[in-house]
Amino acid sequence: MKFLLEELAKQPPSPIQWIGTESWITESDFLRFNMCAGAIGFGIPRSVIPGLREFLLDLSPEQALKSPLLTEFWESSFSCSLKGSSGGARECDGSEDIRALQNPYTDTSQLRATNLVYKATYAIAHAIHGVICNDTQCDKSAKFTPWQVKKDGGLDFVTVGHYDSSRPRGQEFSMTRAISWVGGQTEVQYNE
Repeated sequence: MKFLLEELAKQPPSPIQWIGTESWITESDFLRFNMCAGAIGFGIPRSVIPGLREFLLDLSPEQALKSPLLTEFWESSFSCSLKGSSGGARECDGSEDIRALQNPYTDTSQLRATNLVYKATYAIAHAIHGVICNDTQCDKSAKFTPWQVKKDGGLDFVTVGHYDSSRPRGQEFSMTRAISWVGGQTEVQYNE
């Protein structure tokens, strides 16, 4: 989209009402194209994940060493090595200040899709809790089988239906394929 807008900026068209989607209408770089003034778009709302910023900013070198992902982040952010000097990089000495970083990691104000993942994770956690726990205890030995297991044992992402809010009430969701639930069943199992 950026390439298209850059080309259009060279020879602006007559005024157009732009309608955008999440993938580009929320991009801050889009604001530099004056021909798009008044554009409307559909985007996931901004949101704050409670405690996330504080959690991220409390990361220490010792904690970063416990995760390859966090180690890579720390080392690339501060141009140092947590595992001693290697590859020409200086050794991290603990003086690195994560709160002084200005990068996407520390900017938690634009977590649109991330917040959906956060909510989905909690929804799944609550669903699992509801399956393995009752009012007094939890079955800690419960095992779960992944959904949509293929015949060869691998997993597959499949579309099982569609949601259309323009359809009459009660008909918005339509199933086009059976869901493979735990144990290969195609019916939801209820515990009475």
